[in-house]
Amino acid sequence: MIGTAGFTADSWKVALGETMRGFLATMPVAELDAIFAKLRNAISGMRELTEAQKTETIDAIDEEVEGLMILRTEGDPFADVVRPLTPKIRSLILGPAVGQ
Repeated sequence: MIGTAGFTADSWKVALGETMRGFLATMPVAELDAIFAKLRNAISGMRELTEAQKTETIDAIDEEVEGLMILRTEGDPFADVVRPLTPKIRSLILGPAVGQ
C-alpha cells in the first residue's frame, strides 16, 4: 500500500514522522498536560504498585513527556498541513488512549 501511494519505505517514515509531529503541534499544551495528568493520577491510584514503583513510573512518563514536547516544537512547520487531518488522527490515536 505504501508503494502504491507513491512512497518508498524511507519517504513513508519521513512523512509519518512529519505528520505526527505536526499533529502534536496542533494540540494545545493544556490538552496534553491534562492527558498526562490523568495518566499520572491513574498510576498514583494503583494499589498494585509500591510507592517506589509509582514514583519510578511517573518519572519515566515525565521523561517521555519532555521528548513529546520537543517533537511538538519540531512539528510547527508541518502543523498547517496536518491541521485538516487532525480530527481523524485524533480519533485514531487519542480516542483509545483517553477512552473515547
